[in-house]
Amino acid sequence: SEDITPKAKIVYVDEPKESNHKKTLETKRITQTSEQRKVGYRKEMVPRKVVLSTKETQPEFLKFVYGDKYIECKTFPRTFVINVTDEVKAAMKKTAPMSYKAFLYDLTTLLIFTYDIYAGNANTEETFDVYLNVNVKADIIEPSTLFSYISGSLESIINHAISQVRVFEENQFERLKLYPNGKNEGALNVLDSCWSKSKSSTVSEEELFEEAMQEHGAMSKFEGAEFEALPSEVCFICFETMNENRSGIALDSCGHWFCRDCWREHLHKDFSKLLCPEFNCDKEVDFSTILQILNISEVRKYLIRRRESLVQIQQKYCPNEKCGRVISTLLATTHTNAACKCGIKFCSHCFKFPHWPAPCDTSQQYWGLLKKNGIDITPNDSDYSTQVPEISVKGKVCPKCKRFIEKDGGCYTMICVCGTIFCWGCRGIYGVNHVGSDLCNQYTHGDLHYTRKMRIKNYEVAQNKMKAESALLQAAVNHRTERALPKTVNMNRTIHSLCQKFRTLGRKSITKIAEILADDNAEEKSLSYVKFEHFLRSMSNLYLEMRHLAEYTAVFADQNTRSPKRINCILARIESLAAEIYDKLCQDTDGDVASLVCDLMDIKDHCMKTVSGLVKLVTK
Repeated sequence: SEDITPKAKIVYVDEPKESNHKKTLETKRITQTSEQRKVGYRKEMVPRKVVLSTKETQPEFLKFVYGDKYIECKTFPRTFVINVTDEVKAAMKKTAPMSYKAFLYDLTTLLIFTYDIYAGNANTEETFDVYLNVNVKADIIEPSTLFSYISGSLESIINHAISQVRVFEENQFERLKLYPNGKNEGALNVLDSCWSKSKSSTVSEEELFEEAMQEHGAMSKFEGAEFEALPSEVCFICFETMNENRSGIALDSCGHWFCRDCWREHLHKDFSKLLCPEFNCDKEVDFSTILQILNISEVRKYLIRRRESLVQIQQKYCPNEKCGRVISTLLATTHTNAACKCGIKFCSHCFKFPHWPAPCDTSQQYWGLLKKNGIDITPNDSDYSTQVPEISVKGKVCPKCKRFIEKDGGCYTMICVCGTIFCWGCRGIYGVNHVGSDLCNQYTHGDLHYTRKMRIKNYEVAQNKMKAESALLQAAVNHRTERALPKTVNMNRTIHSLCQKFRTLGRKSITKIAEILADDNAEEKSLSYVKFEHFLRSMSNLYLEMRHLAEYTAVFADQNTRSPKRINCILARIESLAAEIYDKLCQDTDGDVASLVCDLMDIKDHCMKTVSGLVKLVTK
């Protein structure tokens, strides 16, 4: 007999009862305590026994047929997992209620096959317990479409299990979490193009699960154990007898057996680092073991917890509150600009606005200076555009053209730019409807009588507030104001006109433009309206990026004493190129479109060379 060593404590039961599997399952289906109801659905997987041909259960056959969808678990008894998510999605699209909204729900479905060591297996057939792992709102998840000890091909067993998923109602499926996507994913990013060693990746919860499945599916293989893998008579946690009604699981790395219920409870306790429940055993529980014990929703929680532990070390969450992606950045030396798929741009070190080549501490001082001088720092800065500085003024509206006018001294007789002469006091137009009254008495009421306050955007406000600062910081603020929204509006207006003109061009002109743009993509020599518009939009984004780069290059140069002449030369070059882009995208649209595209392509090449020079200088 085996020595039974208590691991923690022994619970004595006054009236021991013989295990009755069917009765227990029926009780679980009917009863549920209020405490469990508060926690949510238990999502406990209950198996059905099937008989399969030995040929179809060989690892080589499974790998050949199912590829990365097949995972061999590193446990005893032998267990393998088949991912049938794609088949379920295809089947649900054919179901009337779900045909047009299947994409909204989590339809991830796994079939888990565990070898039945208690069944009398023949040489040509083997008995397996089949578990259905699907993320649905239910206490018991059982492939009820499979009859017990049904014999058939593996494909027929899978089809029967898929039909069980189709039985679930729409409100039982969990909805997928939708993540925001950026508007300018295809925008040109000249800095990343020049910095070939930089890399950033973003991962959502669903992508995290898919990556784990693909990773374990790719390296899945069956290896024989170096020791005898016979189960013990009892579970060494609950001391219940392990048999066909209370199956056990052991890691192939250590061979310590425990029942499925105790394994499930153990895995629920701590997701940070999962080890074998055996006392002083340091063998880790791998992903495939968790996959066969916990529901998919719980496996996702495990992956999230594991991700959070990695986040503290080498990864971080996207700073966008509406996005749940993890940002993994592999950045060379000082390049810290990163971007998420949701469209937000940020520094991968301080997670504030992108500010390369200026260091984080220098940028913090610069932002503090902006705030001190009343210059707004808005989230738009992460998209390389800024707000125009505003001033508050008091004035009145011209009675004819409705233009807002501020009075700065002088008499009550006002002349608007539209040519209208009117009285400031009563706003009556001289020679039309002006009648002298008490309101016309300037000495009684003053210039501010009956005026209203209005906030007016003013480009000169920012520069005036920074007059006491260094020339480089003044230049930085100037580049900041050049990224204001009206600049983008002006470029968009021209782009819209050019796109409309593109529709009227002849075949020769379109072919010529396509040949010019073919240098950018040699494999794509055809040109469409969408591609032409995309090119112009990318150049508009390039203008904003170059202005943004010029701003923080000026901030960097203000604190850097190394190679000041070269930095100033590059800064002037960036400013000149940005101004050229703006002039080209705001010029009269009556000119030759092909010549405009050629000029913009030439400017883009110069931008790449200039930024490459800046990268080499900063990383020297």
